[in-house]
Amino acid sequence: MKSTICFALITMGILLVVIVFLLLVIFPVDRLEANPNFPQLKGPYLGQKPPGTTPKRFAPNIIVSEVHTATVFSQDGQEVYWRPMSEEVDEILYMRLEDGIWTYPQVVTFASRFFDSDDPCPSPDGKKLFFTSWRPERWYQMFGTTEGIWFVERTENGWSNPKSVGKPINSMNLHWQLSVSQTGSLYFSSEGDIYRSMFENEQYQEPVKLANEINSLFDEGHPYIAPDESYLIFSSNNHLNSLGDYDLYISILTKDGAWSKPINLGAGVNSYYQDLYPVVSPDEEYLFFISNRDGMHSVYWVDFERIKKLISEFTE
Repeated sequence: MKSTICFALITMGILLVVIVFLLLVIFPVDRLEANPNFPQLKGPYLGQKPPGTTPKRFAPNIIVSEVHTATVFSQDGQEVYWRPMSEEVDEILYMRLEDGIWTYPQVVTFASRFFDSDDPCPSPDGKKLFFTSWRPERWYQMFGTTEGIWFVERTENGWSNPKSVGKPINSMNLHWQLSVSQTGSLYFSSEGDIYRSMFENEQYQEPVKLANEINSLFDEGHPYIAPDESYLIFSSNNHLNSLGDYDLYISILTKDGAWSKPINLGAGVNSYYQDLYPVVSPDEEYLFFISNRDGMHSVYWVDFERIKKLISEFTE
């Protein structure tokens, strides 16, 4: 009798876990209700007036809440992704340019009801979208998850189901921004240092910490790698060469294959406050980043021409 009751309780417990998993993990989060007063946006970059050499907030009437990522545009400029931090939603949002008009922001189809999705990063060829998440790789691991890197693949019907990049990357202590090159190499940060993992034989290799020219005794993170891996932009709280809090720096790959000493992007980009999460637009016309210089973490953008000249002068 006792064994029968015990078996029944175990069975009920397993069924309960399965039901919760199905409701919270497999099925996507609810879509946002469209706002009838949402403006009709046309043209590149949500139809916003381009910035000059002084950073300004990007789309302040559209991205109204505090953010956890900068806006990331697809290679063809037809899609944009970001992750807000608001009471309404804290999953990755996206907008698409359809028939010349940008759609209302919606939660990505691969989002989870229970485990977050964050840090969107389209691959340069547009075939994959990488992101971070606390979701488990196996259902029975749902109560002991760590933050890992995942990706979805573009199909005829939209994005595929999420797939983990697996070990050895996801066995590390990861957090926040990642970036991917044309060859599939992933750049990410772990415990205050930036790493690279090459993509070979259809799998990611053992991550290698970048040289001391980039990783210092201070914290380095939020890497953006150029598609051809010719330069790296990242944040650091290197107070020996800082305007205040975290600043953005650039390191350029030299002809002998070594990373240059990082260059602070200066007052034309950085401020006394936190400046984080750099992303270069697909056409290399603008630099997007996060800053809390106005009291909350918002998306800023600035003309990239000065930085392009710096790269050109360095490599000549």
